[in-house]
Amino acid sequence: MDDGMDSSCDVEVVELDETDPRVAAIDESEMADNASLEGQLDESDFSEEQQAQNEPGRDDSSVTFSTHTRSVFSVDVSKNGQLVASGGEDDLAYLWQIHDGNVLMKCSGHKDSVSSVAFNYDSTLLATADVAGNIKVWKLPSATLFWSEDSNGLDQQWISWHPCTNVLGAGIDDGVVWIWQVPSGRCKTFVGNGSATMCGHLMNDGAHVIAGYKDGFVRVWNMQDNTPKELKVAAPNVGVNSVATLIITDEVGKPTALNPVVRAAAGCEDGSVTVFHPGTGKLFARLGAGFSTSDDGSCGIEAMVFSPLDGQYLATASLSGTMAVWDIARATALYTMPHPSSVIRIRWLPQSVFVVSACLDGVVRVWDVRSGQCVQDFVGHTDEILDMVLSDASKAIVSASSDGSVRVFSLA
Repeated sequence: MDDGMDSSCDVEVVELDETDPRVAAIDESEMADNASLEGQLDESDFSEEQQAQNEPGRDDSSVTFSTHTRSVFSVDVSKNGQLVASGGEDDLAYLWQIHDGNVLMKCSGHKDSVSSVAFNYDSTLLATADVAGNIKVWKLPSATLFWSEDSNGLDQQWISWHPCTNVLGAGIDDGVVWIWQVPSGRCKTFVGNGSATMCGHLMNDGAHVIAGYKDGFVRVWNMQDNTPKELKVAAPNVGVNSVATLIITDEVGKPTALNPVVRAAAGCEDGSVTVFHPGTGKLFARLGAGFSTSDDGSCGIEAMVFSPLDGQYLATASLSGTMAVWDIARATALYTMPHPSSVIRIRWLPQSVFVVSACLDGVVRVWDVRSGQCVQDFVGHTDEILDMVLSDASKAIVSASSDGSVRVFSLA
């Protein structure tokens, strides 16, 4: 990679093709129709249930990590399921053992809240990033500082590792996407139009980075081309509708033979979701997934996940407290699953029909997407859940909370 390469380059604009007859937009009237789907839960179903879930003293966690002194914002689990990294408002990150909470490393030196933690592809490196733009990479298992970068006070919005080498990407509040080789520090920068990049990922093809921006655009950059091009794929309400979350099908390692069409989904602050091909701009569906019921109209999309293996279904979660499972080909909500508060993370259990949700009411729930029913809940947090990850290797859910704890819930 070339040092300090700027991305002043040719721009290829790709318009979303809405001529495909399979593409459908879900409007408010269609949302009302979806609300009567058989098997759907009603918000009133949570009144007595929620009281039972929050019984004083109930704690379903197998391990509770309480070393942080303030809110915990981010959590990740190593590929072998043995290690957990957590970062919080106390300007610290910790590396600890999932089975007993024993601290292996205290990651100090950050200047502000640690908002992101992420293991690299083989869990030999751990990246920690704070909201002031300081990024540190720690070497494992020696637990030593390996590399660091300072963006001079600019807010860091996201970080993402390359799928098979030690290359780290980050999106900064000024709209620049940085790609570094670690530990050499050689870098490339991909400059947008000044709008902040709110979310992004290094794609599993190893050659592209996809990023969502506050101006309502998604941009796909070629990392390997010496003169990278920018693909602009317009999201709904371009210019006024921030892209809040972004996912791609190949993030879950889906074999090409089982799903030859790579898909991306962009969730926006107005509750809309656009499903499209990240290379061609082909539009698969536009979904009205906000389901706003609150007086303030909060309906921004907080989390999304494609179904494992086939990618034909999409689960969405919004600030309105509604999670939905969609048939992408028909642009139809199969089930909507209301929660007592905003849903901030969802994960699809591998090789299964179950989706896990983390809610601001402090409860983790497991849903059967075939019926839209909650089949299990995990209680223990005493405040809002702010992040959640799954570990297939250790058969566990790991959640971080404003109560200053990280809890491990067993799925075994």
